[in-house]
Amino acid sequence: MTKKSSNAKVPSHGKAHELPALPEIAPAAGTHDAAAGHASHAHHPHAAHAPHDAPKEAPPAATQPSPAQAGSRKPGAIARLRSLFSRKAKAQAPEGKAEGEKKAPPSDDPEAQAEALLLRGRRSGASKRPRMKLKRKSLQEYLDKAGYDVPAERVKRTMFRTVLALFLLASAIVIFLGAKWGADALDTLLFLAGLWTAVFVLVSLLVLGTVYFFLDYRIYRRTRELEDVLPDFLQLASANIAAGMPIDRALWYSIRPSFGVLAKEMEEVAKATMSGEDLETSLVKFTQRYESVLLKRSISILIEGLRSGGELADLLNKIALNIDEIKIMKKEMAANVTTYAIFIIAAAVAIAPALFALATQLLSIIVKITGSLDLSSTSSMFALGPAVVGHFTVFCYVMLVVSSAFGASIVSVIRNGNVLEGIKSIPLYALVAIVIYKVSALALGVVFGSLL
Repeated sequence: MTKKSSNAKVPSHGKAHELPALPEIAPAAGTHDAAAGHASHAHHPHAAHAPHDAPKEAPPAATQPSPAQAGSRKPGAIARLRSLFSRKAKAQAPEGKAEGEKKAPPSDDPEAQAEALLLRGRRSGASKRPRMKLKRKSLQEYLDKAGYDVPAERVKRTMFRTVLALFLLASAIVIFLGAKWGADALDTLLFLAGLWTAVFVLVSLLVLGTVYFFLDYRIYRRTRELEDVLPDFLQLASANIAAGMPIDRALWYSIRPSFGVLAKEMEEVAKATMSGEDLETSLVKFTQRYESVLLKRSISILIEGLRSGGELADLLNKIALNIDEIKIMKKEMAANVTTYAIFIIAAAVAIAPALFALATQLLSIIVKITGSLDLSSTSSMFALGPAVVGHFTVFCYVMLVVSSAFGASIVSVIRNGNVLEGIKSIPLYALVAIVIYKVSALALGVVFGSLL
């Protein structure tokens, strides 16, 4: 075969046909000799292998054009080769860049792994954070998050029956009093019609709003109780994992009765895991029952650690320390705005009652002065009776309660970032404001009485 190939004549137009040198096409191509060798062995099926600089696969001999055709198509072949090499260079450039940007192999240091997982959880939470959408919660969701295992339909029926019974009782009282006092039947029917239309709707909405408000406040209290004991629970779980326990048993043995809501929830997670449910699924369901960003992020980082197989003991310890740092930062922020809180409390609890007491005493003096004058010849609009002072006193009580509620809510938003935290302070603020109002009214009454 070698002899035959050596004696074969190559048709030419004066000289042997040679392929253009590959270095002129692309820097990655071979030398001129390699290209010539590749052209001479292209027609031989058992030719020696080409050097490494030549292309790996040669086209079959049957598909190669004759030298005359190749010479006539030289510019097109060069252009195609150039485009081929340019596409290869563009395709390989991102791959090399991506390979250069690959992360270093994971370190054996448990603290470094924990830091890496925390950073990955923060990045994933920031990149996959959904847009804020106003989603209307159903009554069943409120009941589940508030810890009540009651169907929503049952609660709605109970509310409707309560309002219906209340209005039936009110209607019976109205009919009885109308018959006793001899009221007109048409007036009684009109009164009952208004009672069962507008008033019924308003009372129903008021009862429904009260139920939602109570459930919302209970959800907030449960969330706060859980977040307060979450760092201690995670530290206990970290110690159990460091002692050699698996993650599910470590969570189970970390439960303490003093953890309250968290202890009950982790018992449910442990029961679901023992019954065959996946631990990740149980933890995700656990976070969905609470409106706590802190809890969801912590469990998300824990699940990320489970999937990546990192050191969970150090990871849980890091999460607990981060939660403690967040609490300390919130306390420092609340301490920085104490001046604003003191000003609002003083305005709502002390200054407003004193001003209302002063207005009450001035109104009493005006009533006494107008009562001693003869106003029979003037208009009756200037005549003020003693009942005006009583009505104004009731108005003062109502306004003091409202201002105390708003003051407690504003202070709660400034210090804690949530208006529900100030609900427990409203009765105290209102009581102090009313006491200051009464004391100030008595003191000013003595002062103005001595002057008059």
